[in-house]
Amino acid sequence: MTGTADTPALSLPAIAVACPDCGAAPGFACMSHGRTRPRRNDVHQARTRAYQEQPEPDDGPVDGCPECGQPCEYEPLYDSGTKEGPAWLCTGCRWRVWSVGI
Repeated sequence: MTGTADTPALSLPAIAVACPDCGAAPGFACMSHGRTRPRRNDVHQARTRAYQEQPEPDDGPVDGCPECGQPCEYEPLYDSGTKEGPAWLCTGCRWRVWSVGI
């Protein structure tokens, strides 16, 4: 999710994980301490720590995409429409495999 002038916090890397303080789901802004409005400019410190402490992703498809051979890139917050989570995506044909290291 990309931040906007109204919600620059959505462009922060920590948005990729859930917030342990307010319960905001990955991809959504943290809520104020009173839970009455979204935090537009930043995230809770606990969310930043949770992002920094998350385990490294698995190695993914080391030899590239098994379908077309192109390299794969890690996407920590991929949404397929039916499932959301960390995945490796082919840069060519967009083949995917869900990451098991997280």
